[in-house]
Amino acid sequence: MPPENLSTLKIPYRDYNSHRQIGTLVVNKEIAEETKGLFKKLYDHHFLIEKMIPIDNYGADDDASMADNNTSAFNCRDTTGRPGVFSNHSWGRAIDINPLTNPYVKVTRCYRQQAASIWTAPKSTKDQSCPTATQ
Repeated sequence: MPPENLSTLKIPYRDYNSHRQIGTLVVNKEIAEETKGLFKKLYDHHFLIEKMIPIDNYGADDDASMADNNTSAFNCRDTTGRPGVFSNHSWGRAIDINPLTNPYVKVTRCYRQQAASIWTAPKSTKDQSCPTATQ
């Protein structure tokens, strides 16, 4: 993704103590205005976000950012479970919000080991692929 196709947004959000913070989110220019509008709605509805720091602060390490429950968007990386295929994050078109407490879950699989310890699958889909706090 060429840098000129990205926008760095300053986004107001409420942290886990309900205090107003200003975070930084890097997204594709084509979705910048929509993203600002969506985060304004989250702010207005008192949705809490732990932190919002550019992925560069984690050395572009997606796992480190998610383990820190960091909300982020652009990161040039593979699609989860599909090595060699660029993720929508690589184009600045996907956002992880509170990824530790709000992990990416696909049917019965929890894709983040740190989140697996706090995520419980619905009874109808529970299996051994995502360990839960109750297992």
